Amino acid sequence: MIAELIETGFLTDQAVEAAFRAVPREVFAPAGTPVDLPYAIHDALRTRFGDDGKALSSLSAPTMHAGNLAQARIQEGQRVLEIGSGGPNAAMLAHLVGRTGTVVSVDIDEDVTARTRTGLEQLGLTDRVEVITADAAEPLGRGVFDRIMVTVSPWTLPQTWVGQLAPGGILIVPLQIAPGLQRIIGFREQDGTTGLGVDRARRIRPAAGH
Repeated sequence: MIAELIETGFLTDQAVEAAFRAVPREVFAPAGTPVDLPYAIHDALRTRFGDDGKALSSLSAPTMHAGNLAQARIQEGQRVLEIGSGGPNAAMLAHLVGRTGTVVSVDIDEDVTARTRTGLEQLGLTDRVEVITADAAEPLGRGVFDRIMVTVSPWTLPQTWVGQLAPGGILIVPLQIAPGLQRIIGFREQDGTTGLGVDRARRIRPAAGH
């Protein structure tokens, strides 16, 4: 997986590469999942289905995680909010912020957050990651964050997300720009105002989920 991500240009930062190497993705997959599936670089792994057979939750493709983390430029000691839990991304964030940093991972689905907690416990990362079940469209009461990483694909940015950015903070979101097309865009908080400036943007293959 890592060799493919490097070869295709999705993985260029050494710290992000180290985080990928430190996290066994299968820990967060449903029991019985073939071990190779979480490592297919372009494919999201569906983890929960509704009665109609449609996927309700999934682990984002490694390319999505790599693109998000590259945009975020996370530093040790930072506070990071992940909107849309699932596990692998939260675990990699924990490695990037180090023992002096904090990660809050939020999802509205209790089954998703329970699976994330279980995986983080197996990896010994619960001291750095708080997993909460809540609607991220509402204020979380956790203060402000240096980085906010969104792993779902919205059409717009809720003001709630913008309001939780620390001065100079970066918000990373895979915005839907057309049906079936999304771009990972980094927004930077400017001058303590609610205005956001576009930091960078990168095209990526659509991948639903967390």
